[in-house]
Amino acid sequence: MRSESEAARPPRVVNNAGVTRDRSLTRMSAMDWDEVIAVHLIRVNALAPVARTDMTAVFDRGDVSHELAFPPPESVAPIVVHLASDAARHLHGQILAFDGTQLSVWSHPEPTSTWARPDGWTHDAFGDALTTDVMQYPHPDRWGAGIRG
Repeated sequence: MRSESEAARPPRVVNNAGVTRDRSLTRMSAMDWDEVIAVHLIRVNALAPVARTDMTAVFDRGDVSHELAFPPPESVAPIVVHLASDAARHLHGQILAFDGTQLSVWSHPEPTSTWARPDGWTHDAFGDALTTDVMQYPHPDRWGAGIRG
């Protein structure tokens, strides 16, 4: 017997999925092709939820604070339910942020800096490239911009 809370869950799973058949398209059987397409033609979106959790508790104490109060986790649930519903079947490949009152659709990321090393990368080479002057701070939304300390 299922509990009431289990029965109320939407019939969706949040999961990473993928399958490959290491052959060129012309060498794949119809069955291989169908299997790859069946797995990869799924609705995939990224949600950046903003909520009070153990991870955001750092803003409640110590030297770092936030000018906004983080909303309770249940305030984010409506967007998760919507994304799992048939009403969102047209959404694919989107980056969404939601805090219970504000919904944002983010632009698709594009590089701000790019480096090429034809001979490969070393530990020190990453450090040479990834310096503070090429990073983007603070985060441009009201949650990232609200960090104090």
